[in-house]
Amino acid sequence: MTDTADKGDEGIDEQRIKTAVDALMQILKANRLERWVYLTISVVSFLVLLVIVVFELIKGSIDTTTFVAMFGTTGIVGVCVARVLEVWKDCVKLLTSILLGNIQK
Repeated sequence: MTDTADKGDEGIDEQRIKTAVDALMQILKANRLERWVYLTISVVSFLVLLVIVVFELIKGSIDTTTFVAMFGTTGIVGVCVARVLEVWKDCVKLLTSILLGNIQK
């Protein structure tokens, strides 16, 4: 077999891989600020949650305000993580479409 036949048998050539990596880098650069904002919000919310838990362990009782604050911070963490995962889902979709050759020109 020739080299071209071998490349065709592989299914994914170097040009598609390069295109996929370039597209992935563009998506990651475009969403860098968004990812950092969500990461920062998640970390701050998690720290607030830990402070609330420690405060409640020391205090020994829970009131409505603290209970709402605990649920609020866990909700914020959940939303931020979901948004970061959405970016990665978009990256995987793009990579799959490029590597399988289904990208529209």
